[in-house]
Amino acid sequence: MLLSTQTHILVEKLGYDEALKTFSKAGFDALDLSLFSMQRENDIFSGNDAVDNAKELRKKAEALGLSFNQAHAPFSFDLKSATFDDYTPLVEKSIRVAAAAGVKQIIVHPFHQIVYKGNEQMVFEKNLAYYRGFVPLCEELGIKVCAENMWQKDAKRGYIVEDACSYATEFARYLDAIDSPWIIGCLDIGHCGLVGEEPQDAIRILGHDRVKALHVHDNDYKSDAHTIPGCGKINWAEVTKALADINYSGEFTYEADNFFLGFDGFYQEAADFLALRGRKLISMIEAAKA
Repeated sequence: MLLSTQTHILVEKLGYDEALKTFSKAGFDALDLSLFSMQRENDIFSGNDAVDNAKELRKKAEALGLSFNQAHAPFSFDLKSATFDDYTPLVEKSIRVAAAAGVKQIIVHPFHQIVYKGNEQMVFEKNLAYYRGFVPLCEELGIKVCAENMWQKDAKRGYIVEDACSYATEFARYLDAIDSPWIIGCLDIGHCGLVGEEPQDAIRILGHDRVKALHVHDNDYKSDAHTIPGCGKINWAEVTKALADINYSGEFTYEADNFFLGFDGFYQEAADFLALRGRKLISMIEAAKA
C-alpha cells in the first residue's frame, strides 16, 4: 500500500524544494498536495502560471522518487449565503492544477458554509448539484473528486456538531445519490470521532465500494488536532482491522502534519517517525487481511 502525506505544514516551514527532499529522505512514496494555500496572492498556484508551476513541481518530485497521489482543494470560504458562485471557479482551478501535478484524486469539501442543523435537505440537494458539476472537468482531465465527511462548530456553545456527510449513513447517501465513478469518498478518520462515530464503524458502514481514499490522523475526540496516530484516543488496532475487513484497496494518506509543529530544527526526524508509524499501520492492515 502506497504511503503518502499532506504537504501543507512542511512546505510552510521549509519551502517546496526542502520539503520534498525531507519527505523523500523519510521514505514516503507520494504526497497529498495542499492547494488550499492558493487563496493567498503570493502562492505559486495563485497566478496565471499555476498549471506550469504544477508541472515543474511534479518534475522535482519525480526526480526525488515521489509522486503526487492526492491533492486538497481550497476550502476556507466566508460566505454569507448558500451559494457556490464565489468559490467554484477557484476549486475548478485547483482541479486543473492537481491534474497537471499528476494527481489522480482531489479532495473537495462539500458545501458546508452555513448552519447544518435545520438545513440538511437543502445542503444535500446543493451538494448533489455541486459535485455533479465537476464531472465534465474530471472526465476531461482524468482526475476524480473525493467528497469528505465534515464537522462544524456550534457558534453559540463553541463545540463540534454534525455537518454535511458527518455520519457514515449520510455520507453513503451522498455518494450513492451522486452516482458517478468520478466522485468518490475520502473518509477522514479523525473527523469521525469528533461527531461521536467511531471510525471503524464508519469504515464498515461505508464499505469497500465507497471508501476509496483516506485522511489519516489522530485526535482526542474533542478537537481536530491532525496529529500522528498514537498521540490521540483513536483505536488504531480497530481502525486497521476495519480497513482490512472491507478490503480497502486505496492508499494510506496522512493528514497529520500538525505533528511537525514544535519540531523546529528536527523536521527530518519528525518526518522519519511519521513515515515509520505509517509503515507500521499499513503492515497492520495487510496482516489483518491475511
